[in-house]
Amino acid sequence: MSLVNLDKSLGNMRGAISDEVIEYEPFEFSTFSLGIISPENMIEGTHVVMETHRSGRILFQVIAKSHHQHKKLYRYRLTCVDKDVDLSRVLEIDPRSGRIKFERLGSHLQYARFIMNPRIHVQSKTFGSADSYLLEGVDISKTGMLLCSPHPFGTIPFIDNTLLEVRLDTDRTFSAQPLQSLCKVVRHYQEGVRDTATRYYAVRFVEFTHDEQVAWDHLISNIEHTAISSAKVSLAA
Repeated sequence: MSLVNLDKSLGNMRGAISDEVIEYEPFEFSTFSLGIISPENMIEGTHVVMETHRSGRILFQVIAKSHHQHKKLYRYRLTCVDKDVDLSRVLEIDPRSGRIKFERLGSHLQYARFIMNPRIHVQSKTFGSADSYLLEGVDISKTGMLLCSPHPFGTIPFIDNTLLEVRLDTDRTFSAQPLQSLCKVVRHYQEGVRDTATRYYAVRFVEFTHDEQVAWDHLISNIEHTAISSAKVSLAA
């Protein structure tokens, strides 16, 4: 993996105190946080500075750390110290596609996932079907969710590419009303033995109405604030 080429895609990064150059590669983003891969061994709470090419100087703090599959690399979640900064705007990242503006076509970042605590209930059914299944939202992002069901293997007929109608019951924790959307299953798998397996479904949102989209963006913002304040951030593999 080259960590040098993508280093220039967002800006040069240095330790706020040491002023040493930090080699990194961005892989995730959200409104208020940035996920990077780096060979630098930093502790949580470390402050780093990014000198961006078009938006000036941004001060970040490390709020989460995990080991990368490559033994000499680490995954970090950085949050902007200035809570009023919208990173997707100042770093010029398309909030829908993850495309970094002015960069080559391959420079796309994924939207950060946030662990749901408490989990939300999601009523799900195949598009046009009358049969509905109660699932739980495990983690969530701007573009999709990871759903799970403790039901025995084979009782839920969702497979890859299944189009779903979903209703998110937020129980007023993050939103004042339930939200509805069309989703597409992009991946499904199970954990555990066949008869007692937990089924997981990664879904991507396909369509919201305008009002639902506004409500969804507001919900994501609330979830992100809650997750970052308690460091409940899922660093995607």
